[in-house]
Amino acid sequence: MSGSTGAGDVDIAKALEPYWRRRWMVVAIIVLIPAAVYGISHRVAKTYDAATTLLVRSTNAPADAITQSISVQTGSATAAARLVETTATARVAAQLLDEPQIDAARLLSGINVSVDDADTNAQFMTIAFTATEAQRAADLANAFAAAITQARTRSARQAIDRSIEDLKNQRDEIEPTDLVGLAENASLTRQLEALLSSQNGTTQVIERATPAASPISPRAGRNASLGLILAVLIAAAAAPAADRINRRLREPDELEGLTGTQLLAAIPDSAFPGRAPSATTRESFATLRASLRYFNLDRSLSVIVVTSPMHADGKTTVATNLAIAMARDGEDVVLVDADLRKPRTAARLDAEPVTGLESVLVDEVEIDDALIEVGEEGATFRLLASTSPAHNPTVLLGSKRMRELLALLSESASVVIVDTPPLLAVSDAIPLVSAASGVILVAQVGQTKADAIRRTTKVVESAEGTLIGAVATGVKGGGFASYGYYGYGYGYSDHELESPEGGRAKRRLPPLIRSKG
Repeated sequence: MSGSTGAGDVDIAKALEPYWRRRWMVVAIIVLIPAAVYGISHRVAKTYDAATTLLVRSTNAPADAITQSISVQTGSATAAARLVETTATARVAAQLLDEPQIDAARLLSGINVSVDDADTNAQFMTIAFTATEAQRAADLANAFAAAITQARTRSARQAIDRSIEDLKNQRDEIEPTDLVGLAENASLTRQLEALLSSQNGTTQVIERATPAASPISPRAGRNASLGLILAVLIAAAAAPAADRINRRLREPDELEGLTGTQLLAAIPDSAFPGRAPSATTRESFATLRASLRYFNLDRSLSVIVVTSPMHADGKTTVATNLAIAMARDGEDVVLVDADLRKPRTAARLDAEPVTGLESVLVDEVEIDDALIEVGEEGATFRLLASTSPAHNPTVLLGSKRMRELLALLSESASVVIVDTPPLLAVSDAIPLVSAASGVILVAQVGQTKADAIRRTTKVVESAEGTLIGAVATGVKGGGFASYGYYGYGYGYSDHELESPEGGRAKRRLPPLIRSKG
């Protein structure tokens, strides 16, 4: 089965990894933003609108009257629209609403007037209002419609009355013998009187405003839908951005790209204190032991330094359990605790050394007197512990005596494993890097920052050390098995072995040493 992709192919699984790692953040964004928008929309004051439609006609006096300088015009719908938005009309509307006319001007705050310009003689005008109550919006629209109807009718009647009065004045000036002039004057007067009686229909309400069933804003459902779209966009950008900002080690295989070397093993989080070691935990250290041999066939690994960028990455856990795994495989192992500031290996192995490395380095005791034998049910190796924090650890670990000591131990053992202080925390371990056959870099998934791993790698290179591999600790789910490196049916559950009788006989493994260091 091939899992490779071409250079131009899109690795969908890789692209979705940030969203899976940040799945709770993505879910929170997608759920909380629309919910918050919906909740806020319900708390915001609602706004309703209502509109009334009027038919507005322009009424003019007969042409003959205009010729005789008698001008009568009620005005167009555009002029009526401007009249609607005046304080004078607002006062009439306030009177119709039985409200104080002194506050009439504020009634205009929610008005919107529009005119259909399709016909110049008869036009439709819409008066719309917005208010926090549906009935209030309808009442305002109807009141202003009634007010403009009254205003236009009164204005037209007044204009026609003036024209009739002008005709009467002209008639008084006509000679009694001018029968034609008198007749024309009488005819125009009758036409204006007829026009006067028709002014009640110049402004007609076609459709009254009614209270709206639902508000125009806020629309909680629509806003929540828009909030959901916005949340999806934010989540789509936030997950990759969070990955870039929080540059911690996310997956074990990232160590290969960060260090430029191979991943030797992925140690599950069950290897740490307070968690019972599983078969996967035991197998991960066996894998580490095997990987060291496989990836370093042409290199003699007599002295192996185990270090990490910072504290709590799991280097002591790796160093002690690697010593156990190698000892169980028949190796003659010496484990050296070179962390002279915070020694931990003796406590992890339940050992009680009388003297330690610091005493050997200052020639207070011989090496043979400081080495103690540690036995763990089939796994026996020697330990050179540190018994107390030293006053000058950097000087001691960088001394010629320390190099001679490592050389002497490598001659008497097949492999020397050195647990050192974190490389980026203190400079104590830098001299040991160059003195070792190889360096194992330990980093914790979800804890160690990528920049710290890169800097540690550069420190090893600058110190002329040889980085022989990396180990990822704190892996959720359990070691390499979770990443497909093994687990094809060749292992035994709980290390069960076949008995001569054909049954299943269980063999207990030595307890693992777990630490935070």
